[in-house]
Amino acid sequence: MNVEDLIKRIRVEGWCVIENVIPHAEVHHVRDSILSTATSRSQSMVKGRNGLNGLIAYDQSIAPYLADERVMAINEAMFGKHVRISMTTGVVIEPGYPQSNLHSDYPFGQGYDFRIPAPYPDAPLQLTSLWMLTPFTETNGGTVLVPGSHRYSNNPTGDGNLLQGDRHPSQITATGNPGSVLMFDSRTWHTNGANTSNEQRIAIIARYVAWWF
Repeated sequence: MNVEDLIKRIRVEGWCVIENVIPHAEVHHVRDSILSTATSRSQSMVKGRNGLNGLIAYDQSIAPYLADERVMAINEAMFGKHVRISMTTGVVIEPGYPQSNLHSDYPFGQGYDFRIPAPYPDAPLQLTSLWMLTPFTETNGGTVLVPGSHRYSNNPTGDGNLLQGDRHPSQITATGNPGSVLMFDSRTWHTNGANTSNEQRIAIIARYVAWWF
């Protein structure tokens, strides 16, 4: 899929997958480094999910790829030339970890102290990216999302007409190979899927915003 099609898809459906951002020969080096860093410095209090906020301060193995031309082209189409990364997080989903609740990311989640109150303006303010260091599948906790929900005025953390824990009738699982990147408008309803496999699902989350955010 070319860049123009990726931009169109994220505008219309709220998400896209960019393939082979991290070269195949290099993915395992990044994966092993992130796994070691995230597990040794885990800040997560939830059993079965290791999470490390501020990952880039501890591990720069992902740094050479964060400004990939296709990734930046999508960001610049949304925000203009001056784009920055607001956060990086390493996440390891262990076997047996259940699906979490559908939500939108900051600043649209209504549980945050600092947030944009619903109903939301129809404008992208942040793009969330998940860098797949292991395969994302329907069985290992690949990201679940609701296409088109970036155009909704609210989400399940507020009054999204969906109870926490409920499945949305239109939800799908975004799948991809190691080295691919899932990007979505941060308003998009999403969550991790249930990891019913016997393998870890390892990823990096990076959020891109306009310079003024």
